[in-house]
Amino acid sequence: MEAETGEIPGTVLKPVSEAQCAALTFIREAKAYPAFNLYFDMENRVIASGDYLEGRILNVSGQVVHFLLIDDEGTVQALDGFLQFTRAGASFSIPMNLTAGPVVTQQLLLAVGTPARLDVVTDLDGSEAVGYFEALAAELEARGISPDLSMVAFSVE
Repeated sequence: MEAETGEIPGTVLKPVSEAQCAALTFIREAKAYPAFNLYFDMENRVIASGDYLEGRILNVSGQVVHFLLIDDEGTVQALDGFLQFTRAGASFSIPMNLTAGPVVTQQLLLAVGTPARLDVVTDLDGSEAVGYFEALAAELEARGISPDLSMVAFSVE
């Protein structure tokens, strides 16, 4: 882009942990990648410990939306209970607190839109990303579902 426009794009690269890579592979292997319809709208992606992670997931109409956190240790947690649905989308407000020292890598949020609830989301809540996303991909394939996905990274300081 710089060669074409003369400007350097305003991108920021931040690392994810190796334990989180299964989530990235899951997204890249989705049939619709990269043309998904779901997307996150978040004003702040750097959250002070003790503050709230707030935002919206848009284009959710007609879908069951599962909301997942993949932390820096690769643990996948279902956050579906934090979603508040309106005609405009699904909003969330989640308290964030550091439980240890600062973390160099990002935390990941993943929205998964499907026509029906997925068993893996509740059955494997709290599992490591590698096994979780293998099981999720297997359930989606067995049910013939091509999910709508969106991912965003954030950090807690």
